[in-house]
Amino acid sequence: MKALKVLLRSLLLLVLIGFLSACGTAGIPPSKQIVKRAIALQVSEAQTLLTEELRLHYNRPPSLNISQVSVQEQIPLVIQDLPAYHLRGTYTVTLKFPNRQVTQQDNGFDLYLQSQKELKTWRLARLQATEEETSPQWVTQLIPPR
Repeated sequence: MKALKVLLRSLLLLVLIGFLSACGTAGIPPSKQIVKRAIALQVSEAQTLLTEELRLHYNRPPSLNISQVSVQEQIPLVIQDLPAYHLRGTYTVTLKFPNRQVTQQDNGFDLYLQSQKELKTWRLARLQATEEETSPQWVTQLIPPR
């Protein structure tokens, strides 16, 4: 009976250590502000590419505001040996042009955010195909501070 108690305690301790180490792998999830800035970075880059493709010329690109961010899924993972999260959800974007304002609601997002070692900065991570047609590689980009 005593040996069974010791065995059960040991097993419980191992399970507890497993849960704690799994939680520690991902670290602290990104704040809503980080997610908003990552979305803004992606939208801004897409807007720049679209402007170039359509050969539009603006004196100054429209300003954008990301709001109503709702994270519906948050999965911890590891990217390049650093803690990361795969996030999915929705947001609203408002583009302010000189003569008008356009708002789009319920846009979907699918982001991979990687925390840096010092836990002070976050990077937007994207899978990118390589020319050798091997498996895709992670490319990360610093999410700028406010």
